[in-house]
Amino acid sequence: MKISKNVLQLVIFLLLSVTSIVLIFYFTVNERTYETLLNYNPLYLLFCLFLWFLALTIDALGVIFFVLGTGEKIRFYNCYKLSTIRVFFNLLTPFTFGGQPLIIYFLNKYGVPSGKGSTIVITRLMCTAFFTMGGGIIALFLFKDTIGNNIMLSNVFLVTGILLALLFGVLILIMLFPPIMKTLIGFTGNIGYRLRIIKNLSDFNEKAIREINNMRSSFINYFRKHFGFFLSGFICTGLFFFIHIFIILAIIYGFGIPIDTSVGIILCLILFFCISYMPTPGSSGLGEGIFFLIFNGFVPYYLIGIVVILWRTFYQYLSALAGAVFSAKFFSKVIVKRKTK
Repeated sequence: MKISKNVLQLVIFLLLSVTSIVLIFYFTVNERTYETLLNYNPLYLLFCLFLWFLALTIDALGVIFFVLGTGEKIRFYNCYKLSTIRVFFNLLTPFTFGGQPLIIYFLNKYGVPSGKGSTIVITRLMCTAFFTMGGGIIALFLFKDTIGNNIMLSNVFLVTGILLALLFGVLILIMLFPPIMKTLIGFTGNIGYRLRIIKNLSDFNEKAIREINNMRSSFINYFRKHFGFFLSGFICTGLFFFIHIFIILAIIYGFGIPIDTSVGIILCLILFFCISYMPTPGSSGLGEGIFFLIFNGFVPYYLIGIVVILWRTFYQYLSALAGAVFSAKFFSKVIVKRKTK
């Protein structure tokens, strides 16, 4: 029986996540953990649930603004689906890139042309990279000694910084310099043709260049004709980013851990910067380890395992579960239609 690539990636993600969480639990959980859990105020969990739904709503609203900025329209409920599907497929892929092509595909199914869909996805990526890099720079400036004194954390910080800078640079080159983009398309097309993935090379190049021109045109129109929509989408991306910071703080405060709010925010900025593009599916394993590295001195060791799993739940697991349901329903309908035809 052949196992599909997505199933294999999901299994890898689950194995890495479960292994890392079990190890953290094994080395941190003791009697004090159980005593603290018995006294935990459940209202904090309800508040985290509210913040998760708020973040999801704002992310969906951001997608609507970016879509409107390209001159297209989309239903709000479909944007909810897109937000959760993106998280689900990001969990399955290294460097969390798997959700982006799927969003272009789904946008196309919802009536948004591929070129404009690419603009929406790349623009949102650039906005996210802006907040992630900005937060990392602020954290480095304020916590330079803390990061520098931890060799493992400083190496992760350096590698992530290089990856983010490369990503940001490539996205800008794609949008602003057509000759570079055409060269990249030609290079990609030749590789695909040699590997027999692409059957008609000239057809591929023509179609790809046309979509890239549409993408660039839509991107330029964000600033010429629809800057208000772009700015609204940018603000929504920022709010989405910062709400996840407050989810972590709410989890920590729920255990009565006395951590200064400004310090907590900086620690979260370091965390999101370091885990933004990890080589494991959904940053599994590495994400939990980096969380432990960053918060170990501020969260009691007997609670950090619980805090990690609660953070993962509200940061990814809930959205990924909804995304798995939405994508399964969508693809099952597609398969049924093909069989009917």
